[in-house]
Amino acid sequence: MTLRFHPALFASLLTLTALGCDGAAPGADANGVTEVVKSNLAREAPAPGAEVAAAEDLAQFGWGFYDLAADTAHNFVYSPYSISVATAMLSAGAEGETLSQMQAALRFRSTGTSLHKSQNALSQALAQRNHAASADYNAQSLRVSNDFWMLPDLSPTNEFLDPLAQYYGADVHLTPFDAHPEESRQAINAKVGEDTGGLIPELLPKGSIAGTTVFVLTDALYFKGSWAKPFNELDTQPAAFHDLGGAQSTVPMMHKVEEFPYVAGDGFVALSLPYERDELEMVILVPDDFMTFQATLTADDAAQIQANLQTTPLSLGLPKFAVKSTIPLKAELQAAGMVDAFKHGVAQFPHIENGIFISNAFHQTRIVVDEKGTEAAAATAYVGSRHSLPPDPPVPVTVDRPFIYWIRDVQTNAVLFFGHYVRGG
Repeated sequence: MTLRFHPALFASLLTLTALGCDGAAPGADANGVTEVVKSNLAREAPAPGAEVAAAEDLAQFGWGFYDLAADTAHNFVYSPYSISVATAMLSAGAEGETLSQMQAALRFRSTGTSLHKSQNALSQALAQRNHAASADYNAQSLRVSNDFWMLPDLSPTNEFLDPLAQYYGADVHLTPFDAHPEESRQAINAKVGEDTGGLIPELLPKGSIAGTTVFVLTDALYFKGSWAKPFNELDTQPAAFHDLGGAQSTVPMMHKVEEFPYVAGDGFVALSLPYERDELEMVILVPDDFMTFQATLTADDAAQIQANLQTTPLSLGLPKFAVKSTIPLKAELQAAGMVDAFKHGVAQFPHIENGIFISNAFHQTRIVVDEKGTEAAAATAYVGSRHSLPPDPPVPVTVDRPFIYWIRDVQTNAVLFFGHYVRGG
């Protein structure tokens, strides 16, 4: 590789010139504010089975972080996968206790090349879930986009930049945070909005980018899939939903009599709604006592429930719903033990630049479930700074009470989206 940066090459917003990979010139981003620098390192082809470790780490993190971050007073959704990928990329720049805490908080069993290779393998396995429309199936989209937005005078090493290219397919964007913080924020949001199909138009809120910002690292995840057995819109009718706390609301309840994977266990029922091609599925878990069940559920419990699902004729009622969640990711990660990364003067990111720290972290997720299928998106951002900032008959199954749901890739068991629905409307 490699990317070589020098502040003298960046004269102003209007005179970006001779910077690139081994002499290659940068290309202008569509927003007119930033410049993209492409690496000459190709995305590495993964070894067979390398995705297993990343998927297993993801399961442990996903359930553990859900228990920590979930807001049980409201409908909630998040993407453990997006947070995991963004943090894995960031870890390429970290060392010492900062790296150790990131590893523990994200449940990574390895770091360095081993971690990046496994993440790369999982990402490329998921990329195989993208399909154009055909005579038999609708189109299916499952896209992951990674980007590193940096001040042109930042001096990351190849130990950080090479993994971004080889294992995450990330572009590097030269971004004038110091001279044009608001325009830079808008440019990043525009790219994330495009990558998430318009579901997340403003990941970075106003004021999140300042003159002290030196980089932003982003991951965006987008999924759109059709049910293998869609619901008929004419069968959707208003119905009662028993909210957490005992109140009752009215929801648009979809209905279908069909065979689905199903299990009735001790204090719960669960079912799976496969998407077309049977590559992905939504698993729905309906506990009798939501609060008690949710507090003790583990990744191993979920795996056992999935393993016990058996095809069963159901008369299914399921709410048609849309949920959007914003997580205070910095606070949640600190609570999970990732502390030093957010401390000025303590954080160790020598492969990005000595003296920098993560000033904030953001995560948004949105999911829409209707008769045809599901559209969902998530995005995660880490903001790096040099200086401190101020603090910021058939079995009847009617899902008419709080439930937990997750969308997973069937082959790898990667949990892409995770949430609960506790309040109608």
